[in-house]
Amino acid sequence: MNGTWVPNEVSPSNLFFHNQGNGTFKEASGPFGLEDYLMTAAATQFDMDNDGDLDLLTHPVNGPLVVFRNNSQTRGIVFELADMAGNRDGIGAVLRLTDANGLTQMREVQMGGGFMSFDAPRVHFGLGETGRATKLSLRWADGTETTIEGQLDAGNIYRISRTAGNG
Repeated sequence: MNGTWVPNEVSPSNLFFHNQGNGTFKEASGPFGLEDYLMTAAATQFDMDNDGDLDLLTHPVNGPLVVFRNNSQTRGIVFELADMAGNRDGIGAVLRLTDANGLTQMREVQMGGGFMSFDAPRVHFGLGETGRATKLSLRWADGTETTIEGQLDAGNIYRISRTAGNG
């Protein structure tokens, strides 16, 4: 997000950087349909239509909310935690997902996304062409570990629950 308006300055477009998959990012606001010049102070990404891809909601300064709907055909996999032994949404839990090619990704459940922004308490992983994962390792905020092995398919929302006394 470009932040707030500065007197006598031209407001730059909000910028989107596309992960190139090799440790680098490329500015791609225009090609991805995300170029705008609204003074925007807050944004969040989440799967608003539960179709397995991330959508974007921005809040321009002195303007209405703007929704950027992701219509890609690539589906991700989503995990939602219900932690009755710790904090309800599993804030602070770390998830490691291994895909069918052996590539492991990591995400932490967070609620803070930045200044005036937030993240939904769901964890989204992109799976690309593999379309499935084979293992999820979960370290809850209190250090307890849970492992799920077997086929986990893209396009699904998996809800993982634990009650007091089990990990």
